Amino acid sequence: MKTAEKNAARRRRAYWFLSGAVALLGAAILVGTLAAFALRLREATRNERCENNLRRIYQAFAEYADVNGAYPPAFTVDAEGRKLHSWRVLLLPYLDEEELFAQIRLDEPWDSDWNSQFHSQTPNVFKCASTPETLGDKTCRCAFSVVLSDGEEKGNKGKDGENKESREGGKSGDGGVETAFRTDGTSVAPEDLRDGASNTVLCVERKSPVCWTAPDVELTAARVLAENEKPVRERVDFGCWHKRGANALMFDGSTRFLSEKIDGGVLRLLLGIADSSPTLEDGADAEKPSETDAANKNETANDAPPTPEH
Repeated sequence: MKTAEKNAARRRRAYWFLSGAVALLGAAILVGTLAAFALRLREATRNERCENNLRRIYQAFAEYADVNGAYPPAFTVDAEGRKLHSWRVLLLPYLDEEELFAQIRLDEPWDSDWNSQFHSQTPNVFKCASTPETLGDKTCRCAFSVVLSDGEEKGNKGKDGENKESREGGKSGDGGVETAFRTDGTSVAPEDLRDGASNTVLCVERKSPVCWTAPDVELTAARVLAENEKPVRERVDFGCWHKRGANALMFDGSTRFLSEKIDGGVLRLLLGIADSSPTLEDGADAEKPSETDAANKNETANDAPPTPEH
């Protein structure tokens, strides 16, 4: 009798032990699932914030063009052709940042003794909340870049002008892609977008933050196309921290998510303002890819960007 009671007691203890273990395991799985959901929700919210920032940037570009007859150049220059300030500084009056704009001395370089004090005052519209704090410092928080037509690849440059990141993919112009931003600091007008505003990239997200006033930190077409060949996790510049690709702002004010699987030939067409039909060198047939082909190649979260009409 005693033996039977002991066995029953052992079975009860085993039952409660297993029940507790199962309960703990279930709780751990539930907590893990909720945590993963919370992270995805947080990134979705931050991604939406970046899309809203891009739309605000477009409105500023459009208002600038209405007033000046052309879009802002990638950077301003002095009488000797030396770079002074980024396009972001020129947009300040159209982003409700008139007070900050009035303090900056436009006739002095961005890194003069006076203008250096504004490096850490990055307007929120140029920031991405998902950019790790370990990247850059308080003077390098800008997460958006225009794409230059050609010129020597600068990568990420600091105040001292030294390249902070890889120079891979830095060939001049990478086949002569003509974007909306020229390397001589001149502007393009809306009528210069011969591929159409909805088919032309205005601004892209970048993984590596830079100083918002610096005139020599923009991505080049060569850099974007070279980095597009890599998975996002291996990229230095072109990409984002939200998901596997990057948000792009088009000249019609729309935002599109460019998957890391987007075809290089399609991306080249979207960067250019007046492209000819893609060639075999672009990774496509001599015939212009159809909208359906582009959709299959892009595999983006949004609708695939239409192929520019030429």
